[in-house]
Amino acid sequence: MDNCQSQYLANFHNNFKKYIENLLAIIEHFIVMPQVSLKDKHAMKVLKSMLIGRKVCEIEKDLKNGTINYSTLNKIVKLNKELFDYAVEHINVDLFVKEFLKHLYYVQNERNKESEIMNLRALNMPL
Repeated sequence: MDNCQSQYLANFHNNFKKYIENLLAIIEHFIVMPQVSLKDKHAMKVLKSMLIGRKVCEIEKDLKNGTINYSTLNKIVKLNKELFDYAVEHINVDLFVKEFLKHLYYVQNERNKESEIMNLRALNMPL
């Protein structure tokens, strides 16, 4: 693995860790807000547990070991979809907004995955 590939993997790993940390910070912020309902606070706590759970640890292990392949990217996409699905299904939002946000997010999530695949191919990294 050349220096450029190593740097890309390190950046990808750091970005993933920051992403998880930022989501946890947002969740903590909402949990302590007095205007957030108890039901929504409970949903936030479940999301928090998902973000510190087994699936995130598996992704983190892959990235720490320098592994980014289709399996790793699919784990990230699946985690993001599960987080998003849980959020829109359990946080108080009307049905139209839920469906719109789901479709918008799924398109963005897949686009991010395809972008990473192109980056990995450009760096001649095996998938």
